[in-house]
Amino acid sequence: MEIWNNASTGMKALIIVVVIAALIGVYALLAGAFGGSPPPAPPPAATEAPEPEPPADPSEALEGRTWLLLNTLPDTEITVAFVRGKVSGSAGCNKFTGNYQTSSDATMRISDLAGGRMACDQPIMDQETNFLTALGSATSFQVQDDQLTLHTGSGALQFRAK
Repeated sequence: MEIWNNASTGMKALIIVVVIAALIGVYALLAGAFGGSPPPAPPPAATEAPEPEPPADPSEALEGRTWLLLNTLPDTEITVAFVRGKVSGSAGCNKFTGNYQTSSDATMRISDLAGGRMACDQPIMDQETNFLTALGSATSFQVQDDQLTLHTGSGALQFRAK
């Protein structure tokens, strides 16, 4: 204790600062060793975005879009939409409606097609008749991105999302 009593005021201040600093250091070490805040996690490794999973039911990709038939006569538009078992659209001259069913293996059945009776030029009427006949004979479908293929009794109908 005699050293403390003989020390100057400046020396006493220095000793106090050193002791406080040592206590803070010991506290920091103990806090880290016994449950202090964990170090920050490293940033996640850069990875490519995962490929989107195809729908479990292929009809999910079929529904909710309007599909435009490719390779139609000039100035005509043939469309088809599939919504909860109902199929509808424009056959080029008249609107149509019907029912459809799909299976998890992308097979398809279209039934009860009905359309308007408005008359158009004969080439457009022939195109409409051929389209509705082919649509009614659809047996399966495939959706890839914004492309739809309906496999029918007379070949394939190619569509793109509108």
